[in-house]
Amino acid sequence: MTSNNEMSCRNILVIRPGALGDTILTLPVLDTIQAEHPDAIITFLGNRFYRDLIPSQIHFEAFDDRKWLWLFHSEEANASTHKHHFFDKAYVILNRPEDVVRNLKRAGAEAVHSCASLPEHGRHVVERLHEGLGLGVPERQPCLTRLAGESRREIIWVHPGSGGRSKCAPLAMLISLATELSRITGWKPVITAGEEDAFLQELADWKQTVESERMALLENRPLSELCNELGRSRLFLGNDSGISHLAANLGIPSVVFFTITDPAQWAPWVPRDQMRIVDLRGQDLSGLDIGQKIREIEGFIRIAVR
Repeated sequence: MTSNNEMSCRNILVIRPGALGDTILTLPVLDTIQAEHPDAIITFLGNRFYRDLIPSQIHFEAFDDRKWLWLFHSEEANASTHKHHFFDKAYVILNRPEDVVRNLKRAGAEAVHSCASLPEHGRHVVERLHEGLGLGVPERQPCLTRLAGESRREIIWVHPGSGGRSKCAPLAMLISLATELSRITGWKPVITAGEEDAFLQELADWKQTVESERMALLENRPLSELCNELGRSRLFLGNDSGISHLAANLGIPSVVFFTITDPAQWAPWVPRDQMRIVDLRGQDLSGLDIGQKIREIEGFIRIAVR
C-alpha cells in the first residue's frame, strides 16, 4: 500500500551521470519511478549528450550545468543556500553518493535514496539499481522503440567498436559473420563507428572492410541519425557497448559479443528471446571458428529472418 507521504510526492529528482550504456540502463528506473508517481514532476540529471533518449515527459537537466555544481561540492555550507531547488524525493546513482546525498538533505529534500552504479557480482545492473533504490524490478523490455523507424529495413547493423580495444571481438570475425549472414539473407551490412572507436582504423582489416562495395559505413553520426537510419534494422551485431544497448532497446534482434565483461551484469535489459549473447571470455580470440559461431546463432537468426 502506498503511504500518504509517497502519494504526496510532486517533485522528484533522479541523478545518474554516465556514458551511453549507463544512461540507457537507467531508463527502466525512470519508467518505474514515473509509474509509481504518475502525477509527479520528474527531473533527470544526466549526460547532456544523451538527452534525446530521455522520455519527453521527464524534465532533463545536464548534471554538469553550473547551476547544479553545488550538488557535488564537498563543503557542507554550500548546500543550505540552494533550498529553492526543492524536491520531495531524490534518487542518486553514483559510486560515491555521500556528498550529493548530504547536500540534497541540507537543501530540503524530504527523502533521498542512493545506490552505487556498479552492480554486485552476478547481478544485473538494472536489478541492482531498482533494489538498491527500493523499487520493484520491472520486466525486460526495449525502452527506445519510440525512436525507431516505422518499417523494417533489410539491414544488418554492425558495430565493431566498444569503449576499449579489449572489449572487442576480432574485426575479421564480425565482418565475416556479417558477410555470410548477408549472403544467406540478402540484407545489406551497415557498419557504424564513433570517435571512441578510432582504434579500429589501426587494424589491418579496417581499410579493406570500409572500402568494400558489400559494406556501407556510417561514421561519427549523431544518435538521432543512427536511430532514424538504422532503428528498424533486421539484425544487429556488436560488442558490449553503448551502441549495443541502443540497438537492442530500439527493438532490433541483437547478437552481442562479450570478451571481458559479464553479460549477467551488463547485457541489454531486453527480453531474452530478442537477444543472443556470445560469451567469448577466456577464449583465444585469434583462433575463433567463424562457421561455428554462425552455427551457434543459427536458430536465433532463423527467428530474426521471419
